[in-house]
Amino acid sequence: MNKLISLSNGYSIFYIMTRLWDYTDKIKSEKVEKSILKTLSRFFHEHKIPLCEDINMTFVPFRDSSQETIDYSNKTKIIYQRDMDRLKKLFAVAGFYDGLAKDEGVSFEIGYAYGTGVPIFLLRTDFIWHELDVKTMLFDPVIEAMASKIIYRYQIPDIGGLQYTEALAKAYEGVFEDFEQSLYAALEERIYENIAPLENIQLCDVYIDFGGGQFEWERNLQNKLIAQLCAAGYTCTASERYTCGDPSALFVQLGMRDIDRARSAKIIVTCADHNEMNGGSAAIQGMARAMNKTVVLYDSRTIQIVADGQYRSSRNLMIDFSADAVVKSANEIIDVVKGFTN
Repeated sequence: MNKLISLSNGYSIFYIMTRLWDYTDKIKSEKVEKSILKTLSRFFHEHKIPLCEDINMTFVPFRDSSQETIDYSNKTKIIYQRDMDRLKKLFAVAGFYDGLAKDEGVSFEIGYAYGTGVPIFLLRTDFIWHELDVKTMLFDPVIEAMASKIIYRYQIPDIGGLQYTEALAKAYEGVFEDFEQSLYAALEERIYENIAPLENIQLCDVYIDFGGGQFEWERNLQNKLIAQLCAAGYTCTASERYTCGDPSALFVQLGMRDIDRARSAKIIVTCADHNEMNGGSAAIQGMARAMNKTVVLYDSRTIQIVADGQYRSSRNLMIDFSADAVVKSANEIIDVVKGFTN
């Protein structure tokens, strides 16, 4: 109950994760916020929890970071720090997690929330998905292992008398109805009290996460780094959630195995060499940041992202600035790791 009081007093916040690519992303985050506030208001009223006036229980990054007031050359770093200040006051996080390529910033925030032990609510409306075989629909194994609740709806209902666009709108509103029901149930169950922060148990020197080893080049680079690190006297492990070799293992169990490996390492090495960083890798980087581990990011990208405020970064701000070191060549990684341990 103390956590709810902290939320009602404005000392903690419900953080709304969102993509920032277009109008629809921002509109969806506003609708998520309305569902959260509606559900919290109902819950507080029914459980007679006093709600302080003029407090903000929610935070929407693009809207509430006051970006338009920042006129400094390090604008991106300031925005990052403002978002991180809110992440340090979490009650819970929620947001859409759609698309075959998952948003790396949202993935980072999921991992950060997991590392601090708060509930994670994800909304999905994907009409297209990956499959491991004809029987297994794949979500991201790390994200699925971290999430507290996943609200998934994609069917368009056959409602007599409705036009196609009306049926779409009806289905879309149903996503928020499902979310509100799940959120209220979670508040009743007090899952926000049951999720304990993770312990930082250091059993290994380095953990390498290059996309879970989904692609050959990722596996080859991981294996090369392991050989070099072991030759230098380090103990290390690497991600294997897409190359388990164990057909009996549930996919979410493979995600948890990589999470546990990352938890047990002092230094986390991640790879961002995709248009969107692998969702599981970004989440593990977020978890590592929450647990105050050393993060080395391999990002060989040669172009920059330009946002509507004309500020630039190589990647999403959360990924860019959460790393303790960013390297442009895989050959630099060993020397950087040595620099952190000498």
